[in-house]
Amino acid sequence: MDNLGVWLWLLLVMLPHNSRTMELLKKYGSAENAARAMRDGSCTSLSGQEKQRVQTTRIRQVRELVDDCNRLGIRIVTFDDPLYPSSLRSIKDPPIVLFVKGDPAALNAPLSLAVVGPRNISDYGSRLTRNITGRLSRAGAAVISGLAIGADAVAHRTALECGGVTVGVLGCGLAVNYPVENEALKAAILANGGALVSELLPHTGVASYYFRYRNRLIAGLALGTLVTEASSRSGTLLTAKHTMLQRKPVFVFPPHDIFDDRYSGMTSLIRKGAHVISDASDICRVLGMDIPEIKPTDNKYPEVIAEHRAPSKKLSPEADAPEEKRVPSSTPPDTSKLSPEAAAIAAALVGKALSTDDIIAATGLKYDEVSSALLEMELEDVVIRDRDATYSLV
Repeated sequence: MDNLGVWLWLLLVMLPHNSRTMELLKKYGSAENAARAMRDGSCTSLSGQEKQRVQTTRIRQVRELVDDCNRLGIRIVTFDDPLYPSSLRSIKDPPIVLFVKGDPAALNAPLSLAVVGPRNISDYGSRLTRNITGRLSRAGAAVISGLAIGADAVAHRTALECGGVTVGVLGCGLAVNYPVENEALKAAILANGGALVSELLPHTGVASYYFRYRNRLIAGLALGTLVTEASSRSGTLLTAKHTMLQRKPVFVFPPHDIFDDRYSGMTSLIRKGAHVISDASDICRVLGMDIPEIKPTDNKYPEVIAEHRAPSKKLSPEADAPEEKRVPSSTPPDTSKLSPEAAAIAAALVGKALSTDDIIAATGLKYDEVSSALLEMELEDVVIRDRDATYSLV
C-alpha cells in the first residue's frame, strides 16, 4: 500500500475517536511501522475487535474508499499531510485522517474564531453573533462552527454575507445531508472559499455521540471560542470545555437575563474564567491581535446562499496604521429600511458623535432599544463605533 492507503487502513482498523491510535503512532514512530506491527502480530495491545479488523480489512476496501472520495469531491488529509491543520496536532486524540470538501487551506487560517450556541438562539444572541462575526469576518478571520441550525447557521451565514471564509465541522460523514435545512448553506460555504470537514467516513450517519467528539475539533481549529448562549444543560458547554482544556480563551456575551435558564450556562462559564465581551475588539485584545477598524463601503454584503461572490480583498499594510478621528457625517442617511428606533438615532447623530448614554438622552429610548438599534445600524453600515466608544454616521 502507498502512504495514503496505510493511513486509511489504520483508520478502518482502529476507527475514529480511538485514543489508542495516537499511542501506537508514537510507540512505532510512523503509520507504516504501526500497521506492520499490527499485521505481523508483534503489537499486543489491540482489543479483540481491533485484532479481528486487522484480519478482515482488505486493500480492496481502502481502494474503494479512495474511489468513493474522488467521486464525491472529498479530499483525504492525513496526519502527516502538510495541509493537516497544525492547530489540531496538539489537541487530545487528534484525528489521524480528515475528510475535507472545499479548500483545505481554510483549516489553517492564521486568525480564526469558533462560534457555537443553541439551535433556538434568541434575537438578542442572534444580533450580537451577527455583529461580532461580521466584524471579524470583514477583517479576514475565519469562522468555525458546527453547521447546526440556529446559532451555528447564523455565524456561517454572516461570515458569507460579509465576504469571509467559514468552516463547517460535521458530526456525520460528508456524504450525509444533515441537517437538511442547511443544504444551501453548505453549498455557499464551498462556493466562497470555505471548507466542510469531518473525521468520519463519508457515509457515516448521525449519532449523538459523534457530535460530542466533533466539538473538540471545533475548539481545536480556532484560536478561541465564542459561546453565544448556553443553558446549564447545553451541549455547547462541551465545546467550551474542550477550548479551556486546550488552554484557549472562551468568550461570552453578557447574559441578557440572569434569571432565564437559557443563559445559566454562560454564568457558569464566566465563573470559570470566560471573557465577557461586547465588541469584536474585545476578542482581538485577548488574542493579542490588532485588527483595525473596518472602514465601511457601499457594499451591503447581500445574502450569498447558493451564489458565488467575488474574492474578498486582503487587508493592505496601510490598514495597520493608526486611524485618525473620524469627522461625523452631516448628511442624513436613508432610513427607509431601518426600524423606528434606528431612524430616531440616525436623526440624533447627524453631524455628531455620541456615546450610548448621549443617544439615550437625545432620543428618550430605553437602553435595550438603543443597543438593538445600534447593532442593526452597524450591520447596515449606517453608523460606525469609534475607538472612544462613540457612534457616528457613516
